[in-house]
Parts: sequence; C-alpha cells; structure tokens
Amino acid sequence: MEQKPKLTPWSRFRFWKCVNCGFCCRAYTVPLKLGETLRLTGKYGKVVFMVGGKFYLKKTDDKQKCIFLCYDKNGKPKCKIYSEKPQACTVYPFYIYNEPKNTDTVAAEFKFNRLKFYVYVDALCSGLYVIEGIPIVKAVEEAIKAWMLTEKTIQLFQTIHA
Repeated sequence: MEQKPKLTPWSRFRFWKCVNCGFCCRAYTVPLKLGETLRLTGKYGKVVFMVGGKFYLKKTDDKQKCIFLCYDKNGKPKCKIYSEKPQACTVYPFYIYNEPKNTDTVAAEFKFNRLKFYVYVDALCSGLYVIEGIPIVKAVEEAIKAWMLTEKTIQLFQTIHA
C-alpha cells in the first residue's frame, strides 16, 4: 500500500542527512515532470506510467520498490540512475510550495533570494533524526536551488515549444 508523507514544517528539525536507507524508494511512487518523463522513457523505455494525466516512475512487479532501486553487495540500497534522478528524488524529503499547505505557515515559511517559500519535510524520513548532519537551513537552501533549477528548465522548455 502506498505510504503518505507526514508533512511537517522544516523548522521543527535541526539537521538532515541522507542515511541511504531506501525508505523513500520503497514507500513512495515517484512523480515526474514532463521533461523527466520524456528523458527517462527515451533512454530506458517503458519505465513510466500515467494516472489522471500525471506521470510516475513504475515500481517493480511486486509493487514493493522503485524500478531503479537496487542493492549493492552489502545489501545497501542504491539508485541505478542516481546521477539523473528526477526532481522529486533530488529534493526528498523536502516539499517546496509557493503557498502554505496547512495552518502552521510561520514554521513552514522560508525566505531565499528575496522569495518566500513554504517548505515541509516528510517526518517519516529517518535522516531527519540524525545528531550530526547538514544544518536544516542549508539542506532547505540546497533543496530549493534544485527545485528552482528544474522549474526554470520547465519554463524554458515551454517557451521554446510554445
């Protein structure tokens, strides 16, 4: 059964560090932007499915994990397309919005380059509970940069093909 993220304002946490547990690759179905869909299907074939006009990465036949999740010889989770992973994977466990998603707007608000965002994290991510890691403010900044880069690429693509 598909897990739902437990969205919590970013400011409730102090650090974040990917602990390479593979939880996100097993618990969620990865949403894709149109450009990501075209790129991945062009390179890997039928790795995407569509529901309600939205694109997603397929899961394995048993629906237990992302089709690109594999394990190294020590059993550690590993992404087969790490260097070209989708935006949703790049910014996880951060969820970035232009409008607040709940009533706790102050705790979710994040100002970056004179822009205001509302940032939430998936509290189910075990990387939020590390004692040492990237300060959460820096992690949010990096997630926003990655998010903005993808959004600018989409806008450029739409302008070129309009």
